[in-house]
Amino acid sequence: MTEDEKYMSKAIKLAKNGAGAVSPNPMVGAVVVNNRRIVGSGYHEKFGGSHAEVNALQKAGKNAYGSILYVSLEPCSTKGKTPPCVHSIIASKIKRVVIGTKDPNPAHNGRAIEILRNSGIKVTCDILKEKSDELIEGFAEYQKTGLPFVTVKAAVSLDGKIATRSGDSKWISCDKSRRHAHQLRWINDAVMVGSSTVISDDPLLTVRFRAQKKISRQPLRCILDTKCSIPLDVNMFSENMVDNTIVFCSEKTDKNRVDTFNKQGIKTVCLHERKGMVPVKEVLQWLGDEGITSVLIEGGGELIGSAFDEEVVDKIVWFVSPQIIGGKNAVMSVSGKGVDNVKDAWKIKRMCSRKIGDDWLFKGYL
Repeated sequence: MTEDEKYMSKAIKLAKNGAGAVSPNPMVGAVVVNNRRIVGSGYHEKFGGSHAEVNALQKAGKNAYGSILYVSLEPCSTKGKTPPCVHSIIASKIKRVVIGTKDPNPAHNGRAIEILRNSGIKVTCDILKEKSDELIEGFAEYQKTGLPFVTVKAAVSLDGKIATRSGDSKWISCDKSRRHAHQLRWINDAVMVGSSTVISDDPLLTVRFRAQKKISRQPLRCILDTKCSIPLDVNMFSENMVDNTIVFCSEKTDKNRVDTFNKQGIKTVCLHERKGMVPVKEVLQWLGDEGITSVLIEGGGELIGSAFDEEVVDKIVWFVSPQIIGGKNAVMSVSGKGVDNVKDAWKIKRMCSRKIGDDWLFKGYL
């Protein structure tokens, strides 16, 4: 690891402290280094608050003069909720800026770099770019397309089952895997499931395993329920959680059923259906219009299959448990239409894996 990579790694680690608090802004970390000594560090702590660079420079104070600033994302160059960070960097007399990845917004990409260089500051880009990109993947997708970044998460047996033939699924994955799954909820703006998952599992879909930090927010909980068929007494409709839950149904759904949901305080969004189902892409478009930048799809197999069929999946996170469930009627992790030929199967790129408790975690991109 080079010296630039060492300090950028620290900036990336700092950035992760902003998870769950900065969206729709990206997570960003920064460190100020003078004579190979960190004299200031910071991260974007909350939406609307000071950016990582400003926090780090304020801590560095006069020690910022002639130092190197490491920041995981290209500094902002236009006024938003805070002034442009490039102005603070120039005023601090920084001699060099090292950037993890450029701003994904086409209107801003490379703009700050040009301003800094024109001010006599040396700039180095794309240090630990892949890790820096992963920090901002939701922000980047939203900036480019206006749609949320979609992660599909599944906990499966070695033979690809997410439940037995009787519907039992508790618990396929180990405790450590489930804690990691809660971390995924924590970093995403919304969590999405199908009506069959709500009926069979009656989940809460909340973040609960957060011993290290106070839980400052819960993700928006989205249910795809074409006919508003879910019973009104499920956990997700409980009094203290219903305000953070949306049911997406078909515009053809019986009006009396929709009215019943609404009278219970359950927000329903009626969308065009296709082949008897609400398209996942329609839901994502609606969420994007509402400023949602990232969505975690947790199941079941039909919803996950539809997401793949509609080609809206950006990333997969697969927890694989070393056990065989068997049974042709057991629930598969990916249903839907699928492909006719193996050559047309969805290819997972940048695949990585690691042991997590008794399970294996596989992660990759489409």
